[in-house]
Amino acid sequence: MRLLKVEIQRFFARRLVLVGAVLSLAVVVLALVGLWDGAKPLSDEEQAWAVSNYEEQAKYWEENGDEQIAGCYEGEAEEQEINPAADWGCDQMTAPRLEDWIGSQRELASALEPALADISSLFVVLAFLLGAGFVAAEISTGALGNWLTFEPRRVRVYASKVAAAALGTIPIVLGLVAVFVVGAYGIFASFDALGDLTGDVWGGVASLAGRSIALAAVVAALGVGVGALLKHTAAALGVLVGYMIVFEGIVSGLAQAVRPYLLLVNIDAVTKGEGQYWVEVCTTEALGQSCMSDFRTVSLAHGVTVIGVLTVVVVVVAGVVFRRRDVS
Repeated sequence: MRLLKVEIQRFFARRLVLVGAVLSLAVVVLALVGLWDGAKPLSDEEQAWAVSNYEEQAKYWEENGDEQIAGCYEGEAEEQEINPAADWGCDQMTAPRLEDWIGSQRELASALEPALADISSLFVVLAFLLGAGFVAAEISTGALGNWLTFEPRRVRVYASKVAAAALGTIPIVLGLVAVFVVGAYGIFASFDALGDLTGDVWGGVASLAGRSIALAAVVAALGVGVGALLKHTAAALGVLVGYMIVFEGIVSGLAQAVRPYLLLVNIDAVTKGEGQYWVEVCTTEALGQSCMSDFRTVSLAHGVTVIGVLTVVVVVVAGVVFRRRDVS
């Protein structure tokens, strides 16, 4: 326990932790600015412009709407002679409505959870960099070698660093979540647009925040493993960027079977409760081959399993390497 306490102190003493927290806070503030821009009501000039456009379109529809609907059904019928499944959506053609131009006032009750889910990816990246930088910087500078002269039991040192990074990340991410939630509340309250903030709404937000914080702690431990293997923070960052390009970009496009096991969709599954990916499904018909995108869902349990297994494997392998490798 004393060793863990010391490692937590060393974790918060790293300049990278301070810089990462400050930069992440800046991103959270920018996200709040975007939320404010989307929440503010239309100005008088914008409302006048919207009403003018609506009246123009309503007049055009009154004069030409019936003709447009008839033309739609006529074109649909012609295409159905070739493709019986053709559907132009003619039954959805309706007169313009003023709310389509003005829109409805966004409310915190419906906007908070999706907005927090969107920014949760920032916490994952931050946690990975903090974990990787924590151990990699000490290896590359030789500080870890000196530390091992005072505490030669490498397994204990490594385990304490994994735990320190995971535990140290929790208050940082918790603080960022709190800033975002409080800031969002203040923004919507200033526009009198809080909405119906029921217990279910706050329960959903709390659940999302809890999963995001727990995920950040796990990813910080994963970062320690990667940092211990590569010994340089820049190399760990390179692995992260390389993974995004090679696996999320190239491999995902070439091999559909790997998509439910990629990190981004499983991170979504953990933070949002489920993740979505798409596969291209092709069928052969009389007129040839027809392909369409089919969206599929990854469950929370699946996401936890994939990320958990990856973290355990990397942390254990890195621990074995750390125990035997020269870090002086």
